[in-house]
Amino acid sequence: MFWTNILGDPNIESASMDGSNRTVIVSEKVSNPSALAIDLPVRRLYFGDSHYNYIRFCNYDGSGVQEITTNFQV
Repeated sequence: MFWTNILGDPNIESASMDGSNRTVIVSEKVSNPSALAIDLPVRRLYFGDSHYNYIRFCNYDGSGVQEITTNFQV
């Protein structure tokens, strides 16, 4: 499972469904992560940040972060 954490040091985290193996997968240039979407076929996590106004994606382990768009309007 994946979730956003906006308290303290904002980040995106993952864990097994039983709560074990909790891991921070994205912590750089994250201020207010506000959306998550999972692409199951290619095993990517898409996320937006309303402070930095971007949409990015990464692999499930947080590697390969790439920005898709910036300055979008919600």
